[in-house]
Amino acid sequence: MAASFSLQEQQVRQLGNRLESKVAKGEELPRDPFEKILQLPRSDMRYLKDTICSLLEARLGGGDHARINRLQDAGAAVTRYVGLSFSPEIINQEFVPRLIASSDSVIDTAPESFASRISRYERISALAQLAPHIREDSLDDVMTAVLELAGHNGEFHPDLLLPLANFERAYRRHYRAEGESPVVRCRDLCLESVRAVLATAVEALAEVDQDSLADAIGILPLVHTSGVSLLTILPSVSRVDDVDCKAKVEEILDSTEWLLSRNEKFPGNYVQRDEVEMYDRVRGILSLSAAMLSFRSDAYSDVVQRMKVAKREGQHRLGTAILTIARAVEREEAIDYIRDLVREQLRIDASVDGRLINKDSIVEMGAVAWHLDVGNSPEVREVINRIRDPRGQFYLTKALEGAPWG
Repeated sequence: MAASFSLQEQQVRQLGNRLESKVAKGEELPRDPFEKILQLPRSDMRYLKDTICSLLEARLGGGDHARINRLQDAGAAVTRYVGLSFSPEIINQEFVPRLIASSDSVIDTAPESFASRISRYERISALAQLAPHIREDSLDDVMTAVLELAGHNGEFHPDLLLPLANFERAYRRHYRAEGESPVVRCRDLCLESVRAVLATAVEALAEVDQDSLADAIGILPLVHTSGVSLLTILPSVSRVDDVDCKAKVEEILDSTEWLLSRNEKFPGNYVQRDEVEMYDRVRGILSLSAAMLSFRSDAYSDVVQRMKVAKREGQHRLGTAILTIARAVEREEAIDYIRDLVREQLRIDASVDGRLINKDSIVEMGAVAWHLDVGNSPEVREVINRIRDPRGQFYLTKALEGAPWG
């Protein structure tokens, strides 16, 4: 007897089939079906399970290595965007094993190849995105897989290691662990990547002139990603007693202070508007990390209070505004004020089309909701049903689970 599907389920399945067919025929990630998928209600995402599994297995791939890779890349990308809409059972039983298995098709190709780098990044990021729901008994297999994907012949790349911050819950649970376990190795490599990227940015920007500006500014998107990773990993690394780990955190805070202490006209009149905005994004996310440390870590709160931070003229980003509050207002009073601020902002954003919500804004609000335990609220539940940005989805999912500073 043929399966009976509702009209909505049929339409979603047809959308998934169309995406898979276009990828198999040569398109990297077909814009039309993919964007329509991102517009689906969160409750309808479950009808895409078979499509995601088929893509990750490359069922339409035949023996063509390029086609197999393309299908699996698309499967990882779709998982990264919508995977947290699925139940933990489907994530652990269906998606995680297939994502791990799909790594076999790329680990023999050096990540210096652009195509290999993208393939590795998609698989790492998809597994990292699912981290809030990955079972403890699967962690070693998952983290062994992401380590293999992030490196080649003993060499690792920061952009491939930064997503490993998403496994922060494992780092918190095993913060006393030592040695070369996959969990400890992932934590240390991720933290070192954050340190290295911020240090490189400071070095490049400290010597910047009109001729070197393009190269210096070019690192800022990676610096912003490092800031997001730092914001994620802070609750786990701030409690680690390891001397090397502490030294890395201190160096990261030194770089953060340097980047936050530049005035708004830095690095000069020859900076273009979009470059100023990119630097402002970096200030916002690093300010938020510093503020959360000031609120929640006795070990580093004094360091943040003593930081030199440039005074701002005009409108603040959420992150810079929160750091200003954190340094000027008594701790508990500031936390209560910011919780109310974020609830109000989430309430406003929940009333508009999720596609119109600024991605940086939802990342910053979601992160604060998680760090300051605002998660068990209708505002968070409403917004998470509307947005499809992976970072925002991740933080809001974490927020619903509870704050990380136990």
